Amino acid sequence: MRPFCFPRKNRPRSPRFPVAADASRLKNLRPLIPADCRRLPRTFRAPPRLPALRRLRAPSLTAINGAVDSPPPQARFRFRAPWFFCAVAAAALVVQLRPEWREALVYDRTALAHGEWWRIWTGQIVHFGWPHFVADGGLLLIVGFTLGREFPRDSWVGLLLMPPAICGVLYWLDPTMARYAGLSAVNLGLLLLLAARSWRGDWRDWFWPAIVVIYAVELGYEIWKGGHGGGFIEFDDPGVKVATSAHLAAVGYALVAWGVGAWWRKHALQK
Repeated sequence: MRPFCFPRKNRPRSPRFPVAADASRLKNLRPLIPADCRRLPRTFRAPPRLPALRRLRAPSLTAINGAVDSPPPQARFRFRAPWFFCAVAAAALVVQLRPEWREALVYDRTALAHGEWWRIWTGQIVHFGWPHFVADGGLLLIVGFTLGREFPRDSWVGLLLMPPAICGVLYWLDPTMARYAGLSAVNLGLLLLLAARSWRGDWRDWFWPAIVVIYAVELGYEIWKGGHGGGFIEFDDPGVKVATSAHLAAVGYALVAWGVGAWWRKHALQK
């Protein structure tokens, strides 16, 4: 009696994407198939042998022919230090440890008029006393390690372009400001810009709007006190006051940079 065989039209077909496991399953079932049915049509033949997959300890890693695939980005933890923020903080620390460099680096209106343009950037890393340095340097590192890693391009562009914007406002619009130093205006400008970038517009996202409100309260306190007394920070020079005009310039830079960035991203998506 002839063994039973599937009719041609009813014979099962091989899967569309065969895998090695199916081939091994067919090989194990070979002794159970009658001899007359072992010559299967092309559509039901065992697929070609694929490279063996060897599972490693990590569930997201597979080795194919000895080559290990890299894990997905969300499974890798790579600590990225905001090197630009760390470099600025380190430079400010070096200047603070060498008080004799202050007069050559601080923003000075008269020296700037004589062509000493480096003071536009070096004046930001000069501080009037250790409390001034600790407050500004600490806030700079906090902003760098929280928001600077999320928006690195906005951060280092702001660190490069905000000092000229601040010094330009001081030089042209505040002629009474003869000397200026510190990272407070740069810190507050970066904080406002990056907080606006981080805020998703959700009413439950209260953290970044709270940062902006604290910024506004601090700025209002400075305007109310007139900058005298250093606000919450004591300076080693009694003639130094808080540069409220520099903080207002930082606000202007943050708003302009946020608007330009939003316009650029919108047109980049449209393209």
